[in-house]
Amino acid sequence: MKVILLSLIAVCAFAQIKKSGNDWEIEKNKVDLKSLARSYAIEKDLNLTIPHDFKNSSIEIYGSKIIKKDEIDKFVSKVFFEQGYTFIIRDSLLQVVNMRDVRYQSVKMYKDIKKVPRTYNIVQYTTNTTHIPSRDISMNLRPFMGRYGRIIDESNGQSIVVQDSALNIHRVHQIIKLLDTPLYQKRLERLRAMNKKLDPELVYEESLTEVLSDQHVLFIILFSLLSLVIGFGIRGYLMKRIEGGW
Repeated sequence: MKVILLSLIAVCAFAQIKKSGNDWEIEKNKVDLKSLARSYAIEKDLNLTIPHDFKNSSIEIYGSKIIKKDEIDKFVSKVFFEQGYTFIIRDSLLQVVNMRDVRYQSVKMYKDIKKVPRTYNIVQYTTNTTHIPSRDISMNLRPFMGRYGRIIDESNGQSIVVQDSALNIHRVHQIIKLLDTPLYQKRLERLRAMNKKLDPELVYEESLTEVLSDQHVLFIILFSLLSLVIGFGIRGYLMKRIEGGW
């Protein structure tokens, strides 16, 4: 059962993270994940849900302890991503979800790559290919997917749907742009022309097995006729022996 934590408590009550203008200031080297999630929920003005089996481990922070406002989303999502969790936002709710369970959740869908955030949270992105069949793209991009990433295609509409961390989706989009060019079609047409030119020049030598396989009905008929001839010959010979002709 999930525990709903209403984020109505002041940030200073957590003693580990406090506001410094529009930025965050980390007051201690060690920060536990629940405190970080609570602070993040307050920053976003959202209610927070945490799964009952959530493992509240701690992280250590060294160097500059100031997190700029425009880096807070990336920082928090990175910390939870490395611990095997992602954030899903629905209306006024911020949900912490285990990565292995994210496939059962409905995550935000984007159609414009410019609107995909540069964070480690799991999102979906759909796009279309112009020059390369979408199936070829989806099959070749699977090695580039994250551990919990998914990619599917719809060949009739030349569509691709990707679910992965937002940052990896940006990388996948760049690979698609690199591959999906008119050059692919030119190479394909050149290859087809070459194959068409070489087809009449190909000489195919069949083995005895292949010949027998292709002409098996004819050989069965010939073998049957030969068997009949031999059978009648043996029968005639035996009858002559019995009658004493030989």
